Amino acid sequence: MGTAAREGDTAETRKREAAALRQWIRKRKIHKLYHFTSRRNLESILEHGLLPVSALQARRLVFHPSDQERYEGQLGRSCLSIEHPNVHLLESYKKKFPNRMYVVLEFSSALLWKYECVFTPCNAARALKYSFDLEEFKGLRALKHLFAKQPGYWERAASTRRPWPTDDQAEVLIENHIPASSIRTIHFADRDDLLLWLRRQDVTPVPVAISPWLFAHRGDMKEKRRLKGLPDGK
Repeated sequence: MGTAAREGDTAETRKREAAALRQWIRKRKIHKLYHFTSRRNLESILEHGLLPVSALQARRLVFHPSDQERYEGQLGRSCLSIEHPNVHLLESYKKKFPNRMYVVLEFSSALLWKYECVFTPCNAARALKYSFDLEEFKGLRALKHLFAKQPGYWERAASTRRPWPTDDQAEVLIENHIPASSIRTIHFADRDDLLLWLRRQDVTPVPVAISPWLFAHRGDMKEKRRLKGLPDGK
């Protein structure tokens, strides 16, 4: 088989995989992806798009990382969450950097079939710590695993919404550049944060919203902690 034929087969395979992902994602009613970042990064993101650390470093762009360790080692990928931000992580960064204001960027779930994605059923640093094969975290089978029961860890509760992964720290790691035009909404925790941002902008190219629930834990977490025999809490 010639090179052109092999490339054609690969392209067809990718089309079929993307179609399968799109069909399942729509059936699961997954519509939104979220990425939180320091407000100090917002102007750069609106100009250059959402870039992974390796690309930011290659372009010598100034950025303000919250995760300075990146134990999962995927510096060529940006971390997003399905249908609700990873508030556990966000709260840890807010404690570490108490003077930073954070915003949440909203994207369409279409990124899940348009880009090469790595799907981790829990925090990526934990999921990838002992893995040497990223292929097991790619494709529809890996995405479905985010919504499966996880015996010994988290179970799905009655209050766990259908589009929510079982573990609220499940992540999607997306390779390469996500253009600023893909940002659907910039979410702020409260009115003061939004007004502070608007005072600095002549024009806001992306819709903005005040969405305090995106900065709070998912509504099913108390029930899930009870199912696991843990005390009520965050």
